[in-house]
Amino acid sequence: MRLSRIRRCICISQQPNDRSAYVGVRSAAHAQAYDLAVGRKLMENLTKFWHPATAIRRKLALAILAVSTGTLILSGCHHPSENIGDRGGFEVRNTSDCLPNISLIDQHGQKVSLSSLKGKPVLFDFIYTTCPGPCLLLTTRMKKIAERLDSRLGTAARIVSITVDPEHDHPDQLRAYAIEHGVEMKGWLFLTGSPVQIDEVMSRFNLIRQHDSDGTIDHVLEFFLVDDKGRALLQYKGEKADPDRVASDVERVAAHEATTTGDGAIVGLALYGEGS
Repeated sequence: MRLSRIRRCICISQQPNDRSAYVGVRSAAHAQAYDLAVGRKLMENLTKFWHPATAIRRKLALAILAVSTGTLILSGCHHPSENIGDRGGFEVRNTSDCLPNISLIDQHGQKVSLSSLKGKPVLFDFIYTTCPGPCLLLTTRMKKIAERLDSRLGTAARIVSITVDPEHDHPDQLRAYAIEHGVEMKGWLFLTGSPVQIDEVMSRFNLIRQHDSDGTIDHVLEFFLVDDKGRALLQYKGEKADPDRVASDVERVAAHEATTTGDGAIVGLALYGEGS
C-alpha cells in the first residue's frame, strides 16, 4: 500500500504563512508536493543573496539548489505513481479490513462498531478538535463532498472522521466541533475510543499516531474511500481533491461500478466490473 512510505514534514521556519502547521504523518505523495513548494521558496530566497561579483555566494547557491533539486528528483524516482492529478485519488493497494470489529464512540456517546458500517462505502478522515488548521481544511473539504452527496449521505454512503487525539477528544468535544463547523449531519460520524483502539484502526490504513515533544499532534493530510466490504480503494490529498470528483467516486462505488484514479487508471474493475 502507498502509505507504507509515511514520512514527517520538517518545519523550516516559524513564519505564520509557512507550512510549519503541516507537521505530521503524511504520505510521500503529499510530502513531495510540500518539497516542491519548499524548493520554490528556496529559489526565491537564493535570489536575495545572489550577486554576480561574489563567486562564493554563487557556488553556495548552486550547491544548495543542487541538493534541493536532487532531493526532489529522488523523491519522484521512487514514487512514479505520485505524478497524478491532485484533484482525483490514487489507488490504495491494501488487503487489510478497514472496517474491523472494533467498537468506537460517536459524538452522541453511542457505541459504533466499524464492522456494522459494512454495506455502504465510507469516506474516512483523521482529525482532532484542537488542530490549529490542517484538520479544518479537511473538514471543510469533506463538508463540500457531503453537500454534493446530499440525500445520498447516510442512505448510500457515510463519512467517518476519527480523532487522532482520543486522550482529549471525547464525545462532547467531537459534537461541539461538528456543530461549530456545520457538519453535524445524518450519515457523518465523529468517532473516538481508547488510544489502543485508535492506533489499531489507523494501522489498517498503514498510519501511525504520534505526538511531538512539544505536545502537538501529527496530522494526517489525506482521506480514504473504503468500499462496502471494508477494502480501501482510493486515497486523496485532502487539500487538493475536487469535491465533485470525490462525490462521483463515492456514488460509483456505492453503485458497484468501477471508478478511476487521478491519472485515469481504472479501480475496482475486478470487483465491480460485472456489477457485483
